[in-house]
Amino acid sequence: MSYQKKNVFEAFQMTLAARRDEGGWPAWVTTAWGLSSSLVGSIHPDPREGGELIIVESSKGTLRITWNDWIVQEGVGDLEVFSPARFTALFEEI
Repeated sequence: MSYQKKNVFEAFQMTLAARRDEGGWPAWVTTAWGLSSSLVGSIHPDPREGGELIIVESSKGTLRITWNDWIVQEGVGDLEVFSPARFTALFEEI
């Protein structure tokens, strides 16, 4: 038998313009930005890049975002990062 996940995911594409305009972020991204950088589910500046680039702390480890990557929030609050091509292959807007 084959099975499909029933989950609905929230997603946000982090572009350079979006990085500079934090006011346009969805609430869950803003909340994750405000969490301690040591917590799973947090989003924070990458200190190695002068704070311009972003890091996501996930249950899979520390994930570095490159511009145009998608941040996906799974049902339990964990975050995942996908390249634009991978995101398009796996997800469709509902």
